[in-house]
Amino acid sequence: VLQPPDLRENELWTGFATAINNNGHAAGIINRQSPNFETFTFFWNGSLIKLTQGSNYYFDPMGMNDLDEICGIDTNQRAVLWRVGDVFDLGDLGGPTAIAYAINNATQVVGGSAGQAFLWQINPETGLGEMMNLNETIPADSGWFLAEATGINDAGQIAGWGINPEGQRGFLLSPTLQVEWKAVDQNNLIDDNPNWNEGKRYFPDKASASDQSPRNKVKVKV
Repeated sequence: VLQPPDLRENELWTGFATAINNNGHAAGIINRQSPNFETFTFFWNGSLIKLTQGSNYYFDPMGMNDLDEICGIDTNQRAVLWRVGDVFDLGDLGGPTAIAYAINNATQVVGGSAGQAFLWQINPETGLGEMMNLNETIPADSGWFLAEATGINDAGQIAGWGINPEGQRGFLLSPTLQVEWKAVDQNNLIDDNPNWNEGKRYFPDKASASDQSPRNKVKVKV
């Protein structure tokens, strides 16, 4: 049972586990009903860890990758990404709300905003997260309108639903540009090869110049 670690005797509470990764780690929501009402987001990796404090702010986990990065929707109806202790707003496509449904191991997040499907990912040239309208990635004469993207695998293939001349239908998008991600050592950069661009995986306003771990240093082959 995934329960609060400081559960009191006869305390009333409910819980929902809504995301799991291949490591068997889970995430979800717990509502504590007595003596003081509280709702919080939790992460479980053998021990239950509170990711948010109090009931004024929390988020519903929708997807989690094997790096324990969690995407979902928060109490402000915004698409968010939790990573190493911080919650990041992923932006929107022009509307006030957005939801993130799934994330892969390249930290690519998919969801919906302003009634349109999006892909959020790190721009390897700037190192910053960017949200892309998936309707702008398909031919204008395809007859499709992509409403929400609900799944993404490690090959970058995206599943979701949209509208075509036949009505509401599911879709599967496959990338036409193959991108190869490789972790590299800071002292072994291929600076003299024009076919490689240096990138750094981090999030807006959270970059650390001293963070030189192999996980955060990447090369992107284009």
